[in-house]
Amino acid sequence: KVPVIGFIGDEAACRQAKEYNPSIFTGTVKYAKIRNKSIDYENADEILVNTVKESIKNYKSVQLYELEAPYTLDVTFYRTDMCEDVIELRGDIYERLDARTLRKRIDKIVRYDDLKL
Repeated sequence: KVPVIGFIGDEAACRQAKEYNPSIFTGTVKYAKIRNKSIDYENADEILVNTVKESIKNYKSVQLYELEAPYTLDVTFYRTDMCEDVIELRGDIYERLDARTLRKRIDKIVRYDDLKL
């Protein structure tokens, strides 16, 4: 097990990380301007470095957040053809919930590929 002690990303992602684990260290380095476009803060590099330093220095203050198996990964695509492309590429490892949403059940996470679409 590897604990997650810090998270760096945009405003929404950092807010979500805090919802899951209020004790995690976060570094907001950018904000969304429009869909698929973000703007980095001028001091993003400094924020990133400071967040990593603080996370490591104070790692004992971060509570572990553990999920229990089985895990369910739901992915909703922007368009139906995107959903169908994944089904064609990966086969029937997904349950199709609707025209744009796939569900994958994961019994055990051994490597990153277990989470990939």
